[in-house]
Amino acid sequence: MSIPRTPTTVDPGPAGSFNWKGLNWRARSGGAGGPGVSPWLESNVVRNSDGTITFRLTPQGGCEIETTRKGFGYGDYWIVTDTPLNNMGTWTVWGSLFPYDTGAQQNGSHNEIDVQETSAWGYPPPRVIPHHWGPNGEDIQYNSQFNAPNGPLCSMARWEPGKITFWSWAGLDDKAPLIKTSTTTDRVPTPRTETLHINLWQWKNAIAPKDVHVVDFAFIPRGTPSTPTTTPPTTEPKPEPVGAIVTIGDATHALAGTDIPRETDQLVIYTPKTGTHTTTNQWGAEVPVVGGKTQGGIDRQSTGGPGVAIPKDGYVLSGHGTAREWLLAQAQLGDTVTGDVPSTPAPVSPFFAPVGCTLDQLREKHNALVKHLGL
Repeated sequence: MSIPRTPTTVDPGPAGSFNWKGLNWRARSGGAGGPGVSPWLESNVVRNSDGTITFRLTPQGGCEIETTRKGFGYGDYWIVTDTPLNNMGTWTVWGSLFPYDTGAQQNGSHNEIDVQETSAWGYPPPRVIPHHWGPNGEDIQYNSQFNAPNGPLCSMARWEPGKITFWSWAGLDDKAPLIKTSTTTDRVPTPRTETLHINLWQWKNAIAPKDVHVVDFAFIPRGTPSTPTTTPPTTEPKPEPVGAIVTIGDATHALAGTDIPRETDQLVIYTPKTGTHTTTNQWGAEVPVVGGKTQGGIDRQSTGGPGVAIPKDGYVLSGHGTAREWLLAQAQLGDTVTGDVPSTPAPVSPFFAPVGCTLDQLREKHNALVKHLGL
């Protein structure tokens, strides 16, 4: 099993500290310097005799390598690891492979395209988050996250004019089962003087040691004969939901559970048993439901708002990642919700007089309605 080789026709760049996979690289050194709190140690880049590299995060610091060549641009960017990434520290960041242009505008995109970035970012479990950065420094994600695997991971980003596509496979090459793929045409950068980087570091708090073993890497310029002739599939399999489900209108989504912690890409129901408000983090959308009808959605990821009030006579649908996107697309005000959801009584008008009520009760309801209408 293997991925494509970086063509020998590719310019390796000026001499650096070492040559690896057809390019010249140098290890970052000099101690402190962002991002994060971990100093940069050249000794934490371990070049193995089999041509692989182990990146180490130790109590003394993290590590990073960078190509000496500038200007890569459109093409396929591959990286393969065989280290479990699901046991990283809460604030550990496997930056993995990314092009980055230090000459671009500060707070801009820097042409950064993160092929396999992995971190919990303070909210376990760790997630693989392929994404890129916009011209104003905005983090552009698009249905791309998934829980970090407990085994090998092959990732590739294809950068084209006006388009970026990410693929991730659960193995050592693109013949392994496909985990996730996503495509964007949103604010895609154009080539400049970017270099390639691979790093491992600590965002904040005490360093949680971690080793990541990189088995392979390749850069295949767009349009070269070495570019694979078979294009990877553009969509991953979409099995029908099994087990518990929630249906809004004619759209159905798997339900992870009720009154449980919400994890990556999960849809969870919260009832008054958990309290007066949801206690989830802001990275999601939430929709109160009363009487089997949606009461309007709240995209906390956009607003940064607090937990949503849980109706005493209803519940809240809470979605993260792909479940958030599904809620925002499907849950309009007043939509009917069915499936494996709590039964809630339909709201009763305070002016409703039930069959069999007394004349005095009917008169009381009538007077209350007249007063409400101001007649």
